[in-house]
Amino acid sequence: KIWREITKGLNLPTSITSAAFTLRTQYMKYLYAYECEKKALSSPAELQAAIDGNRREGRRPSYSSSLFGYS
Repeated sequence: KIWREITKGLNLPTSITSAAFTLRTQYMKYLYAYECEKKALSSPAELQAAIDGNRREGRRPSYSSSLFGYS
């Protein structure tokens, strides 16, 4: 949900239905590891382990604003 809000803030057309997904995947691919290192956040491997753990337990992963929080 937060990614959809970000796409609105960027004034992307609503006709691009995959904009939030694309933005999130590009962020994870290019910026997340950098921010983890600079802000001493969880590593991408730790994040993936948590997501996989949630899947095994039958819970859907949630991408909360605290995970991608900015100060």
